[in-house]
Amino acid sequence: LQDECIEYIKMDERYPSPSWEVIFNLYETFQSGIKLKQVFLYEKPFMRNVNERRLVEFGLLKGILKRLHKYPVASNGTITGSNVTPELQEYIQHQVLDGQHSYD
Repeated sequence: LQDECIEYIKMDERYPSPSWEVIFNLYETFQSGIKLKQVFLYEKPFMRNVNERRLVEFGLLKGILKRLHKYPVASNGTITGSNVTPELQEYIQHQVLDGQHSYD
């Protein structure tokens, strides 16, 4: 699996392949509540010849990473805005923000 991962996520054949330690450390930085953009800005995997998109893709395909979905629920507050009619507010609170619809 390690060799398969290294070959899959390598960005450029002209440069040395990333080590498994580097890849493992990148996967370790993925945590709930931290956005991918934040991880990539901090870790800079492209500097280690790692294709960011393929790193995530491989992790998802092989079960190393798990995608989290967000299901918003309306609170008792009202939705504000100049174009929000009472009908739209009712629809949003009861049809969209019901905890059953993902916004990912």
